[in-house]
Amino acid sequence: MKAQQNRHRIVGWTTEEGSAMVIVLCMAGLMLMAAFAISMISGSMARKSTKITHGVQALAIAEAGVADALERMSTNYVAGMDMTFTSDYGEGSYVVSTTTDMSTAAVVIESEGQSQGERRSTVVELLGDISLLRDRALGAGDAILAEGDVTLETAALQINGSVHANGNVLHSTGNTQVNGDVSAVGIVQVGVAGGYSQLPNSARIPVPDFQPFDAWKAAAIAGGIYYPSSVTLSGSSITPANGIVYVDGDVEISNNSGMTGTLVASGSITINNRFYQTSFNTNWPCLLAGMNIGLHNRNTYYGVIFAGNDIVSRNNRDITGALVALNNIYVENHAVINPLTQSPAWTPEGSNATPEVVVGGWLR
Repeated sequence: MKAQQNRHRIVGWTTEEGSAMVIVLCMAGLMLMAAFAISMISGSMARKSTKITHGVQALAIAEAGVADALERMSTNYVAGMDMTFTSDYGEGSYVVSTTTDMSTAAVVIESEGQSQGERRSTVVELLGDISLLRDRALGAGDAILAEGDVTLETAALQINGSVHANGNVLHSTGNTQVNGDVSAVGIVQVGVAGGYSQLPNSARIPVPDFQPFDAWKAAAIAGGIYYPSSVTLSGSSITPANGIVYVDGDVEISNNSGMTGTLVASGSITINNRFYQTSFNTNWPCLLAGMNIGLHNRNTYYGVIFAGNDIVSRNNRDITGALVALNNIYVENHAVINPLTQSPAWTPEGSNATPEVVVGGWLR
């Protein structure tokens, strides 16, 4: 009887002890799991911290790329309007590209920085300067630029600058060679001198538009010569005090006339017989017409000749400047065209000075 009671106590003690052991093991397991979880969280936080650190570094590097682009554009704005470049910086590198909106001239700078596998990007928009966009389209060394076709139907032609058409450059008479690159969105039929290139299937170039002529009109009214309607001039010597003549309508000049300055017409300009024009300001345009320009017989011009529609040039012309048309350009018989050494002034008070770089805003 006593042996059975002792045996019963031993069995009871073993059962309680086993329950305690189970509890201890469970608690130890929970503690181990908690320690593992804490370790995982700590590791994740460390990785996230490292990722954030490298991400911040990548963003700083991207912003350094923007600063680099701004510095380059401060030196040469026009060359920086469309560029791509990369550079190492600190423990990473950046890739920068600039693109220009052809309607507003706004320049967007995109920069992507990378550091230890992390990449961040930032974008800055520069407020546009339409004069600079025009300078890029029509700069020093450009002789002919047309929105439509350029037709050179003469062998007695000397062009010492580049020619571009957003249509075709056509030629079928004689063995004309241009001393400059000849490019077109379509075909190129004219030959080029050694060292220059024929460039068919080229990209379109936005043809600069001098219109509206409001600033030229205001200047003519203020201190030049102003005609409120169409006019015909014959055997005239035209010498406006401030170098600007403006005609609200069409103008025809004939019979051995001359002019010093810039002639602007809201309609068409037609010049017959001998006509000699000299510049008033060296980079001012020569003739600006809202419609067509017809140049006939022996003429001499200095400055850009611009037409809102077509330019037709026949017989002997000696032009120091460029032919620019928003439609077609046709050149026949003898002509000499020497381009200017700088872009033209787009307004009477125009300047070719490089502007300050102005930040328009952070886009992202």
